[in-house]
Amino acid sequence: MAVSDYRVKSVKTGSGVELERGKKISSSENELTLLLERAPKIISLFPKLAPRALLVGFKLLAGASKEDLVDAAYELLQKNHCAFVVANDKNLITETGHKAYMIDKNKNYVEFETKKEIAHGIADRLNTLLNGGSL
Repeated sequence: MAVSDYRVKSVKTGSGVELERGKKISSSENELTLLLERAPKIISLFPKLAPRALLVGFKLLAGASKEDLVDAAYELLQKNHCAFVVANDKNLITETGHKAYMIDKNKNYVEFETKKEIAHGIADRLNTLLNGGSL
């Protein structure tokens, strides 16, 4: 779950009393219950806020096949008008390796094996696009 996927809807004490939004929570409370709600997807706001921006999407799944990962990334790209999306599987991220795929608007992808390769790949692709190249 990304940090911005959910937000706090309400907070209740252990006895079920809902606390008033914006008020200090007493440190004497032994137990609190948070009710979360889905937050709007921040990435979907960018095409309206900055229509000329080059938006790079990131997709993280766990235990997905390469095909499912590429499909999910491509869906994110299309839905949010991304220049490209970097997709990776949490299970394939280790201290020494970080397998990822960079998916473009034609659903072509480049595969990376390390964080350094990913960073260079993103920089190279953005440089190409900013200098008038295409994907």
